Amino acid sequence: MTQMKFINILFLVFVYCILLNITFAFSKDNIQKTSSFSCYGVPNNSLTNLSNIIKEVLHTPIIFVGEKHDQYADHIVQLRIIEALYKHNHYIAVGMEMFEKRYQNIINKYLAGKIDEKTFIKKTHYLKNWSFNYLMYRPIIEFCKKHHLPIIALNAPNEIANKVALKGLKSLSKKERQEIPKKLIFPNENYRRLLKKIFKIHTGLNNFEYFCEAQTVWDQTMADSIVNFLQKHPEYQMVVLTGSGHVVFGYGIPYRVRIALPLKQVIIINVHDDQLKPNMADFFLFPPFIKQPYSPKLGVFLTSIKKDGKTYLKVIDVIPHSVAWDAGIKPGYLILAFDGKPIHNIYDLKLYLLFKHKGDTAIIKVEKTRKILPDEILNLKVGPFKEQSMFGMFQMMGMKK
Repeated sequence: MTQMKFINILFLVFVYCILLNITFAFSKDNIQKTSSFSCYGVPNNSLTNLSNIIKEVLHTPIIFVGEKHDQYADHIVQLRIIEALYKHNHYIAVGMEMFEKRYQNIINKYLAGKIDEKTFIKKTHYLKNWSFNYLMYRPIIEFCKKHHLPIIALNAPNEIANKVALKGLKSLSKKERQEIPKKLIFPNENYRRLLKKIFKIHTGLNNFEYFCEAQTVWDQTMADSIVNFLQKHPEYQMVVLTGSGHVVFGYGIPYRVRIALPLKQVIIINVHDDQLKPNMADFFLFPPFIKQPYSPKLGVFLTSIKKDGKTYLKVIDVIPHSVAWDAGIKPGYLILAFDGKPIHNIYDLKLYLLFKHKGDTAIIKVEKTRKILPDEILNLKVGPFKEQSMFGMFQMMGMKK
């Protein structure tokens, strides 16, 4: 089946029609006016599997695989695509939105075995800059490491993009402006309409123009990162892993890449509760829900405080019946160390927790502050780690002031 035939079939999406510019009416005159409308549909037995889609894109130089960041199934799909392509071509590079381009050297060191995984996660600031479970991406990273496939960090510095979203490009200092592309291609009207819908669901943002500028910084930086690598390494095929919003309709990253590097592209997006439209992508995938890998939690809410010139993590609240609750950790305690390793910030704590498994235990050193008596240092055994129930989370939400 050719790609174009597949696209024409697949746009007949799952049991319902996508109607474009249709006005339903019952009079003869109005029916005549709607005689040119288009309607698409697909029989269920025309759907194809991932293996057949991979065959269609086997020789495409740039493959965008859009994801919904918190869906583990999307990342399994991405890994399957990379694995299949690697069997046919060992020159595969993986571009990842999840890492900022300024940390490319750290990624290279990890892939070459020069630093360990904890150092890699800490020095790329993954846990600070990307809030999604690292364990969902880990199999992709480890596959690349095992088979010596380059991972290309695509993204702009997080603090710069956020500053633009809040205050606009004009707020950047000369030094900050040097951290983003010199030439920025701003969204066309169609992309702006799409971004307007996304903007409305973002909290804390008040200026749509600033939001468009920030989106341009993200899109352009990632596009330039792709182009720079492929211009230097034209023998490589690149699989780009990014949020679907950056690639749908080819508006965001693909358009900017095509201007600088006119290579054939294909866009694949994973669909969950999205509303499908023609030309949104070349291929749609409908992965089933898969629970995220287990990631241990203490069950505490924390804040940073200053004490005697040093920064500490202070426990604000504890989720009932969590491992922290069972260990006797209470609001007001300061967390000093985890299994003997000092804790300087919340990202240190997240990093050490990341490498704990279900059933493991840990020793957490805390400082119990007291008003009259001297402060007390305690070493508390935490665990075994277990799944935190949603009921406990709801209880915690009820306790929040």
